[in-house]
Formats: sequence, C-alpha cells, structure tokens
Amino acid sequence: MTSFENADLMTAIVTPFDAQDHINYESLAQLTDHLIETGSRGFIIGGTTGETPTLTHDEKIELYTRFAAIVAGRVPVVAGTGSNNTRETAEFNAEVSHIDGIDMGLVVVPYYNKPNQRGLVAHFTAVAEQSEMPIIMYNIPGRTGVTMANDTIVELAQNPMIAGVKQCTSIEDIECLVEHTPNDFMVYSGEDAQALAARTVGGAGV
Repeated sequence: MTSFENADLMTAIVTPFDAQDHINYESLAQLTDHLIETGSRGFIIGGTTGETPTLTHDEKIELYTRFAAIVAGRVPVVAGTGSNNTRETAEFNAEVSHIDGIDMGLVVVPYYNKPNQRGLVAHFTAVAEQSEMPIIMYNIPGRTGVTMANDTIVELAQNPMIAGVKQCTSIEDIECLVEHTPNDFMVYSGEDAQALAARTVGGAGV
C-alpha cells in the first residue's frame, strides 16, 4: 500500500467524459499528471466530484483499474465504494480491494435510509469485515441526511480495517476526533475552506 504519511492534500478528481458519454482516459491521464505536478498528494477517484452515482458497476471497476495504472503508485489512491445498501457496499468494496493500486475504499454514510447510530456501527463494521483493504468513512450530513456522531466515529476507529474519516462538519468535531481516536487514525476534512484549520488542530489534511 502506498504511504499516506504526506497525503495532506487529497484531490477528489473529476471523471472526464467525451462527446459520446464515454470516460475519456486520455484526458484523465493528462489531468492526473497535472495535479501531481501542481501539488496533489493523493486522489479520491469515484467520489461525488467524480460522478460515481451516475456510473455503472462495470464503468467504476474499469475506471478504478485504469486510474490506478495511470497513477502507478506515485501517490495514494482512495476509491469510492459506498452506497446506502450495506450488502452491496460490502461486496463492491471487497471487489475493489483486489484492484492493484487502490489503497483504500471511501465508504459514505448510508443516505436516504437515515440509519441510527447503532445502524451506522453495523454498516461500517460489515463493510470492514469483508474488505481486504482499509476503508475511510465519509461523514457528509448535507448529502446523506444523517450525521454520524463523534462517539460513533470514535467507536469505529478502534476497528483496524477502518483507517480514517472524511469529515464534513465543524472544525470542533475534527479537533474532537483527532483527540479521541488512535494516533494512526486519519481525520480529513472534506471542506476546502477548512484545509488550514484542519491541519492546525492535528487533522491529516483535506
């Protein structure tokens, strides 16, 4: 696995398309090289910015496989694998974990279903149990309709297969999570405007 030690700026990269709505891999390679040359220390592929909700299963597998080859181990790669279906997420994340060059899966808090905190623990635990790569939880209440509480994140952080959280709430929450989770648990902000503040309170980056 590629080291995340210096991965303080993780770019949620777009998925470029051509005029026929096919993924444009030539443009993706050019964009990737440009971003690495201008300071990106890692990538989220197949995130919200990458339009993963509109991609088919096969498109995502091809995208992740080819993107990992484009990056070629230069920086860490995290692939979006989450949905609001626990079994489907666990199975897809397990499949993606076999792609060479994908370092971690990004698993979003289940949207629309609005699970309670016990449900969130069960969801992420089930995904982690089937995965052969670590996962990062994605707590983004503005898109999912439910907030994963700090205590829930702290509990899940004890799972060795859950390596971090992408947190889209307050700096106070990020500071709390940094203080109460293991030293190797990565707390990222998902908000660009919080980049400096997140690092100031001990977060892994943005």
